[in-house]
Amino acid sequence: MKNSLHKNLLLFLSLIFSGVMLAQEVSGSVSDGKNSISGANVSVKGTKNATGTDFDGRFNLKNVSSSAVLVISYIGKKTQEVAVNGQTNIEVILSDDAADLKEIVVIGYGSVKKK
Repeated sequence: MKNSLHKNLLLFLSLIFSGVMLAQEVSGSVSDGKNSISGANVSVKGTKNATGTDFDGRFNLKNVSSSAVLVISYIGKKTQEVAVNGQTNIEVILSDDAADLKEIVVIGYGSVKKK
């Protein structure tokens, strides 16, 4: 009886700790090497778990698997995929994507009164 109780307790504790290891909080920052990038999209690949970077380029995601892959994207920058691999703090540097810059078109509308 006592041996069975110890086994059940050990099984229960291992399930609790494995659940904690599977879902973790991941934070970090996104920059272009010189300046932080605010408004970059950071998401967990294959899920709807996503966030944007704040004014300082920082992000924070909860319930991220230790084996997840983060997808970081921003207009005019190459999308980057980063494996979490159990890390809790991830620093990402995005590089320019010249192909995307050619696709951006700015259109302006306005009116002027002539006197």
